[in-house]
Amino acid sequence: VSISATVEQIQDLNRVWNYDVISMLENVAVNDIAQSINKRITDRIFTMGDAHTTEVGLVEGAGITDLDLNGGTGGFENVSTLQRRLVTKILELANLIYHRGRFGAATFIVTNGRIASALADVAGYSIAQVPTDMAGTAGNLYPAGKVYGVQVYVDPNLRWGDTRITLGRKGADEEPGVKFMPYIMAESLQTISEGTFSPKIGMKSRYAITEAGWHPETQYLSMNIIGDVGVLTGSVAPN
Repeated sequence: VSISATVEQIQDLNRVWNYDVISMLENVAVNDIAQSINKRITDRIFTMGDAHTTEVGLVEGAGITDLDLNGGTGGFENVSTLQRRLVTKILELANLIYHRGRFGAATFIVTNGRIASALADVAGYSIAQVPTDMAGTAGNLYPAGKVYGVQVYVDPNLRWGDTRITLGRKGADEEPGVKFMPYIMAESLQTISEGTFSPKIGMKSRYAITEAGWHPETQYLSMNIIGDVGVLTGSVAPN
């Protein structure tokens, strides 16, 4: 990524507000690279989760990873009980990863802000309390808290209506799974424009993201929610 500022911006921000503009530009560039890496890693994790979900469906039967909000509700369901069913399903699939992958249960999930809101809201469910430390406040991105010891990550790049949940396990380096191998995390290069004398900063990262080990897809699972997701937060689903 590259970013630049004019000589006048650097002079004014430094003399009036005492800002180190070059450091600010470098911080912005590093953050942009980090977000780009996050997108690539989560995309690979979602792909592996979908692949394992298909395998599970062939062995255990189709729909085992689905949460049907309309099925088996009886006559006494409300927002809190549906949220509790969501948490239970997450715990079930976390243990299914242990059952299939043989290394351990899921340690994290990736979802959007809508599902994370439901998980944070159920933290105060007093009839059957959920062991969660997720705060009931907006603005949490990475991470958002834990549910049954499973770390919840909110991906702001997912659409509000994209309610996929992918569970995964981050194990040791020698265990199977998606591996992030950085060669250069962030290296700054700076040039000066010949015409305007304005500095331009280039930030470069070199890394590899790959699947390693025996059946690495077994360390991830995708969860599908069937029905009106709006009932999890008490909102009306968009048309």
